[in-house]
Amino acid sequence: MKAKTPTQLSYTLALVSTFIAICTHAYLTYRHFEVTLGHDLGDSFCNINATFNCDTVAASSFSSLLGIPLALWGLVTNLVLFLLALTVRMTWDGQAGTSARWLIRLSTVVLLATIVMGTVSITQLKVYCPFCILTYALSIVTFAGFFLLSPASLLGQLREDIKALFVSNRLHLTMLGLIPVFAWLLNGIFHSQYKTSQSDLAKFIEFQTADWKANPTFDFSSVSGLSTGSSAENAKMTIYEFADFLCSHCRDAFPKLEAFVESHSNVRLVFFNFPLDGDCNESISQKVGKRCQLAKAVICAGEKAWPVHHHLFEHQEKLHSADMDSELVKMSELFQLPLEEWKLCMNSEATHQVLLRQIKAGVGAGVKGTPAIYVNGRKLLGGQNIPMLKAAYDQL
Repeated sequence: MKAKTPTQLSYTLALVSTFIAICTHAYLTYRHFEVTLGHDLGDSFCNINATFNCDTVAASSFSSLLGIPLALWGLVTNLVLFLLALTVRMTWDGQAGTSARWLIRLSTVVLLATIVMGTVSITQLKVYCPFCILTYALSIVTFAGFFLLSPASLLGQLREDIKALFVSNRLHLTMLGLIPVFAWLLNGIFHSQYKTSQSDLAKFIEFQTADWKANPTFDFSSVSGLSTGSSAENAKMTIYEFADFLCSHCRDAFPKLEAFVESHSNVRLVFFNFPLDGDCNESISQKVGKRCQLAKAVICAGEKAWPVHHHLFEHQEKLHSADMDSELVKMSELFQLPLEEWKLCMNSEATHQVLLRQIKAGVGAGVKGTPAIYVNGRKLLGGQNIPMLKAAYDQL
């Protein structure tokens, strides 16, 4: 068997790298639409923590260009790059022809775009998308692999090749033109798939935000809750969420709220317990007990309140049938919370009064079910969805 030359090896490596980039961008595109079009978010292995979180990046204002997700731009650009690479493989005879020269130039554009996006992530967002970092690395490998075909081809004959695009080389002009065309078409297909065309979504958001602006304003500042994001003094927007730990809609809402808050430095989120349980909530007729206990468990978790909060939502299905005492033992070990002190706090009158004040605030604001979202004290229907939050944010 004839051994591959270094040029052949670099080309093969670049081709494989481009294919992996296509798959990665496809996942990021899917995730972007899941986040931004307000659909339920399941667990994503791309979300590691608050610093490395793909959904936070997708929810940011830097995630789209001309109304099309950057991930989708990356998908179609790498797809065209892959097709162009295949034509080079079929036509290249050892000398860098037109196809090879455009292949090297396009891979250079991809590399420069990833440098810009990486810089924005570091200097502006300060939150990092693990899969995005993977695409940055892949763009370097792709560029290096194709560049080694003919280093002099990056700028060589550039003027002549541009002229040829409009005269004798319509194939490459078509391939380059497919990038914006495919991006626009696929963007439309995704919106159609989610049954939320931009015009329909805009009308729905306009109606709901107008209703939000007309709603009465409630002052929750005197009620202590679990907060994250901006400080109260620097917050342009404060989101108040009333939720129940055994409410499936609350479980689905929180990742979206968290992603929105973490992608906006001047947004604050305050979480209030509103157990749908007559054992502590007089507005609810059915008594369960466990819902109130879960709320008190978070109130008494102190500095571990947010980790416990996340844990309860992540394991919600098991909690419905789980023994509460057994779960407290497991969580006390997991979060290093002294069990007896934790239970003592949960059973104290002081904790009960803290919970009652949160419930009373919700009842006074007209909370009937969960999750209930209030933005700057006014109820925002559909506020658990990122497009609605963005619209309210833009009007502040």
